[in-house]
Amino acid sequence: MRKILFCFIFLFVLSCSKDESLNINNSSNLLEMAYYEEITNEYHSGKTFTIINIRPFEKVVSSTEELNLLQITARTNHDDSIVLFEVYANKTGNDVLYNNVFDFRTARGTPYNSERIELQVLANDDKEFIANFTGRVKHYNQWVPEYIYIDISYGSIVFKY
Repeated sequence: MRKILFCFIFLFVLSCSKDESLNINNSSNLLEMAYYEEITNEYHSGKTFTIINIRPFEKVVSSTEELNLLQITARTNHDDSIVLFEVYANKTGNDVLYNNVFDFRTARGTPYNSERIELQVLANDDKEFIANFTGRVKHYNQWVPEYIYIDISYGSIVFKY
């Protein structure tokens, strides 16, 4: 009887405890994007990236100048799509994208690089990073010597530290 009572109390305590370490992907941290893929003639609405990594680093530009940047990488749980870009740390506005580099790899692994990206950073501090973006990325197809484009009609990222 004692063993049954002990097991019941143990299971009750276990079910009532809350383990925050299991929450690996915070639901408030996500990047969403809607885009038109020219090569497949498909519109993808609501592509969601939930694995987000924001890494601060310093880039040495010259012997007297260093830039404080954030490298932002977003991945999906269900395919190999990746978004990667760098912004100036602690800066908001429209001129925050570093070197106009915005890379996107589709689920098929095709790499696209920025042609024209409009990134507006709304919050960029030690509490959160929030931004909206639109634009166009391109991939050079070596088999048919021409560029293939993806038009991003909407994108947003919300990350709370």
